[in-house]
Amino acid sequence: RPDVGRQTEKKSAPKKRGRGNSPPSLGARGIAGRLLLVAAVTLRRSLLRLVLLVAPLALRVHGVLQRDRVALLLGLVAGGPDGIAAVMLYMLIYTFMNMGIFGTIILMRKGSFRGENIEDYAGLSKVNKGTALLMLIFLFSLAGIPPTAGFVGKFYIFMALIRNGYVPLAVIAVIMSAISAYFYIRIVMLIYMKEPAREFDLARSPANSLALAIAAAGTILIGILPAWFLDLAKSAIFPG
Repeated sequence: RPDVGRQTEKKSAPKKRGRGNSPPSLGARGIAGRLLLVAAVTLRRSLLRLVLLVAPLALRVHGVLQRDRVALLLGLVAGGPDGIAAVMLYMLIYTFMNMGIFGTIILMRKGSFRGENIEDYAGLSKVNKGTALLMLIFLFSLAGIPPTAGFVGKFYIFMALIRNGYVPLAVIAVIMSAISAYFYIRIVMLIYMKEPAREFDLARSPANSLALAIAAAGTILIGILPAWFLDLAKSAIFPG
């Protein structure tokens, strides 16, 4: 009888978890991916508050940017590792694009210039080529023109939709993206194809210059090395 009691105690004793049952560790790439996600979300919230302090032109640009947020929802609709990773990557790209375009507008707000109309930026390339180049990079990325990061972000989301069988939705998204690109291309044409109507005096500051440098580097780097950043996003969500 005592032996039976001992056997019962042995059976009821909890089993020790082996190495095979332990949860997978994130690893360096997973931790880096999650840190990038947290940074992107924090910067994005700060940028939304910054919009209220910028010229009405920025508010008009922000109205067009609202359409780009649909891409985030499309990635969630696609689902799966590819769709979720594409959403995370696009959030990072979206942060760089917003920080760059609004930072450039703030850079030009000095003296009596407020930049309240799109026509105020006409001929910028003939007066200040560096600022015009920054506007070109960020506007092309917002329009989704390669080899910028904006093209890469939209491409991965559209591919995730197609792989999961949402082909009609992907076609509609491509058409809407092409329509919204008209607004950005129009500004580029004014900057490079019109004569300047005024002088552009820049309100330079170390913080603004640093923010623009980071935004431009991120927009170009992700456009050149998209696979590495996508793998980083995947490892942050699906480690192991």
